[in-house]
Amino acid sequence: MNIHRRLVVLAGLSLGLIGMTPLLVQAEPFMVGQHYEEISPAVPTEGDGIEVVELFFYGCSHCAAFEEPLNAWAAKQPADVELRRLPAALNEVWAAAARAFYVAEFLGVSAKAHPALFAAFHREKRRLRNAEDFRPVFEAIGVSAADFDGALASFAMEGKIRQAAEAARAYGITGVPAMIVAGKYRTSATQAGSQEDMLRVVDMLIERERALRQGQ
Repeated sequence: MNIHRRLVVLAGLSLGLIGMTPLLVQAEPFMVGQHYEEISPAVPTEGDGIEVVELFFYGCSHCAAFEEPLNAWAAKQPADVELRRLPAALNEVWAAAARAFYVAEFLGVSAKAHPALFAAFHREKRRLRNAEDFRPVFEAIGVSAADFDGALASFAMEGKIRQAAEAARAYGITGVPAMIVAGKYRTSATQAGSQEDMLRVVDMLIERERALRQGQ
């Protein structure tokens, strides 16, 4: 190959790389350390799909505002994405609300209780600091006081609260709402820039995890 032709080839390769750069940036527009963090060591996940965990507290106004966009996002996810909600039991008050979450789960009334518990804090302005304070919220959706008390006092409850607290620590969260992808990545609205961007970060990380699983 003569010198002139070699220069032409090198110039073409350079232009090709320059042309690819915007595509690479577009593929992953969010940066580790800025918009999300890597969790080390990674936390084991549940199920076979790509697990996405939302950590929340019913008394958090940002979590309440996030419910509508999160539900809309979840409705569009393919079968390999598994959204799991996890109450962040970071202190006694938050742990009390976490108990209400698990009471609903034990009794099979989460679909009714989840929005009702957010409403109790933010629309009805109830003072809910102890687990027993949530009893009237459950009675309003048709759960008897006896059923509520039985679920609250169940042996499994303490294990659930302990696991929730341990998971929050393992994920390294300091506030809510926060989202965890595949047990490997952590992001939040504060870090991503907005709740909308937090979901975009999650989408990007899901695509990355999916590509890794497919060996790409």
